Amino acid sequence: MTAKHSKTLKIARSPSRYHYFSNSSLKVYSSNGYTKPFKIYNNNDTDRLDSIMLYLHENYQKRITLSEVAKLTNMSDASLMRFLKKWTGKTFIDNLNEIRVAEAVCRLTDTSDSISEICYRCGFNNLSNFNRVFKRRRGSTPTEYREKYSRSRFII
Repeated sequence: MTAKHSKTLKIARSPSRYHYFSNSSLKVYSSNGYTKPFKIYNNNDTDRLDSIMLYLHENYQKRITLSEVAKLTNMSDASLMRFLKKWTGKTFIDNLNEIRVAEAVCRLTDTSDSISEICYRCGFNNLSNFNRVFKRRRGSTPTEYREKYSRSRFII
């Protein structure tokens, strides 16, 4: 390292190249000359993501719109969609459905409520949509999932 890179921190090492992070230029440097932009996320981004996810977790059983959450975070609808995709790798609906399906799994295993009751209590408005989303995420329908779990459950 030269004196020019005295503020540079080595962040990773592989047999073929060294990667460095420079605080001043916000780029990742390697010994083979490859340069890639490197984004540092500030606390505002993590606080915003925390508030979005907390809101979704607290209100998943209600009808939640993208516009409602965008207003909560002072963002436009498009900005919120880009923000969530960047941070979670999923769309707004995918994040919301993941929370709802996780709750449905808990209810399927912990209660004897009917599938339709669980569907509506978890925020889904349509039983066929619930079945489709559940199957896509868990690989089986809610009924199959409950049957599979009930066979493997031990009673103490």
